[in-house]
Amino acid sequence: MIHGALSIGGLMIRVLVVDDKDDSRELLRVLFESEGWDVALVRNGVEALAIARHDLPELIVADLLMLLMDGYGLLREWQADERLKGIPFVVHAATYTDPVEGQMGLNLGTDALVLTPTDPGPFLDRVRGIAAGIAARSDVPPPEREADHAALLRETNEVLVRRLQTKALELERVNRDLILQKARLRAIVDTEPECVKLLTRDNGLLEMNPAGLRMLEADSFEEVASRCVLPQIAEEDRTAFAALTERVFRGEAGIVEFGLVGLKGTRRTLETHAAPLRDVTGRITALLAITRDVSVGKATSDALRASEARLQEAQTRLERAVAAGRIGLWDWDLRSGEVEYSTEWKRQIGHADDDLSGGLSEWRDRLHPDDRASALQTAAAYLASDEPDYTAEFRFRHANGSYRHILARASEIRDQDGRRIRLAGSHVDLTEIMELRAQVLQSQKMDAVG
Repeated sequence: MIHGALSIGGLMIRVLVVDDKDDSRELLRVLFESEGWDVALVRNGVEALAIARHDLPELIVADLLMLLMDGYGLLREWQADERLKGIPFVVHAATYTDPVEGQMGLNLGTDALVLTPTDPGPFLDRVRGIAAGIAARSDVPPPEREADHAALLRETNEVLVRRLQTKALELERVNRDLILQKARLRAIVDTEPECVKLLTRDNGLLEMNPAGLRMLEADSFEEVASRCVLPQIAEEDRTAFAALTERVFRGEAGIVEFGLVGLKGTRRTLETHAAPLRDVTGRITALLAITRDVSVGKATSDALRASEARLQEAQTRLERAVAAGRIGLWDWDLRSGEVEYSTEWKRQIGHADDDLSGGLSEWRDRLHPDDRASALQTAAAYLASDEPDYTAEFRFRHANGSYRHILARASEIRDQDGRRIRLAGSHVDLTEIMELRAQVLQSQKMDAVG
């Protein structure tokens, strides 16, 4: 009991609450403790009689329909006990609507039959009135009640049967709803294209849908029921999979990718998303996992990485060849006007890689004054034509102020609608070649004179 009771008429009120519903008991406890009364809580009539006979309460408040012993059965036992029958007995019910039931309770000896409070005010007023009368009649023996006990017993049984029938119909409806929900959930799981499975803490298979059985290459669930899945997992991935299971049973969720060898030898790469499955008490009962086959994606990804590696290697070889051939590269985006210049292009005219920004002006401003007009005219004529390739020669200013002889070539790049959108080109420094050519010509002239 909880002590600190309020004294009414010189008595300390101790209330015995009998109800098999946790929320209802808790509500009554809060209400009565707010009055300063002591409260004892029990779940059925059998417990109530045992406690009351050991420590008499001043008031009992009991539910009607309970397991082991219902409210009417408790009331009959209460009235048959010489020590208890003088103690006020209040019956409360959540769904009392039948006047016959109320009158039957009064005939059996209850002091009041009230509804479980939705509004605590009227309920407490009623119980306070009963409690206030305890003092007034504490020294007066309880009145003898004349009743036809056989008739009362029949009425009680009729009420209980009626209530049990109502409860049975309600339970039948709930059971039908549960069956429908279970069938719906089963259909969803069975038609899910990804593997759905439940595993034990030891990685034993509790449940698996048809998609999972196909991945495992099992003909039926009976073939793999309770089997540990670790032997089917690629040896190099078993530790990671077992670690995921341990994390899930500690209450965590996780993802793991692993290789799986089917019962018929097919190897797949799978990805599992796992989380704990809990019961109504919150206890983890299984690992729930959704698993998808990523073999195709894995193979594509591996092929893409291999292709990227080959491309990178080819690009490296090309860059080396371009550097060895001293070919400067440029890429002109005709839509934005931006031009990108390679490191070798900048080196040819004596600049470091970060000296120059992108832009057509970097090329135009370095043209020899005597060649600028013809070079720009050649470029404009090309852009106005449908020719696929561009070629031009001009002198180009070096960082030291000298001019280099450049051979420029380019090829067009068009979009899917046939519009020219880019030029990819090269610069080759012909200065040394032209100097050698001049030296050869001079030598030939000298030989002719000789």
